[in-house]
Amino acid sequence: VTCMSSTHSHGVSTVMVLSARLLTGGSLKTLQSMERSAELEDLIVPRRVRGRCRTICSVCCCCWITFLAVILTCILVRHFQRGALLTPMLEVINTADYCNDRETGTCAATLPSGDVRRFDLLREERPLFGFLFVQVANRSAETMRLLFCGAHVVISDPDASAYEFLIHRPGAHRRISSHASDEPQFGIPEGRVVRTLLVGRLENVSWFQLEGSSWNPFQKPGASLGHALDTIEYFITGRNVGPLGTSSHTDKEPLKLGLVLNATACSPDCPADVDAITQ
Repeated sequence: VTCMSSTHSHGVSTVMVLSARLLTGGSLKTLQSMERSAELEDLIVPRRVRGRCRTICSVCCCCWITFLAVILTCILVRHFQRGALLTPMLEVINTADYCNDRETGTCAATLPSGDVRRFDLLREERPLFGFLFVQVANRSAETMRLLFCGAHVVISDPDASAYEFLIHRPGAHRRISSHASDEPQFGIPEGRVVRTLLVGRLENVSWFQLEGSSWNPFQKPGASLGHALDTIEYFITGRNVGPLGTSSHTDKEPLKLGLVLNATACSPDCPADVDAITQ
């Protein structure tokens, strides 16, 4: 509309100039020359406008392409780096000793101090890994691999005991996610290798999944940016993104597991001395 208005006003001004020339006795050749100049200018102005529009569109397209290229590059780098520690981590979990933690009522892992430092594990996480490997994965290294790769795990939990155990792990905090849950969802930080555990509950089952990055934009913006990249990867591939790989077990096709009771899973009782539990 602006271009049309500009062209229309320019045409009117041209007619006025020509009329003035006629009234003042301008020659026919002069008038014809002015008409041609006016026609050329009427053609050139819209071309300039179109040229500027094309330039702006080209710059915008280049910016978007560059932005998408950077995002995809970051996703690919994270994807291929993610599984580097999967096998060593599985070896540590598979070869660890396990005992009955009377305080939590679950199994607890006995982890060598060197591995604790290497995989950035806290001593308070011993019951968590004992619970996951012995009572959820039933000492299956393959199942534990699925957990580390981000499988969405559903366990029968009618009395919510597993849910209560998980949400009271050190550092647990309420958070939101795209997953359905009847109870508040919690995120539990697990260090720079295992990253974070997301926990929720739906009807008579509890669910959890290890995630590649935590979502806490106000306190951990860098990790939250990683979570956003993982979300984009999920939408592209349709696979959950875990700390050490990816999994086809999403909340639409979860990994359904039973829960081994502690009384039959671990023995003997863990030592009363906390330091004695770490070799």
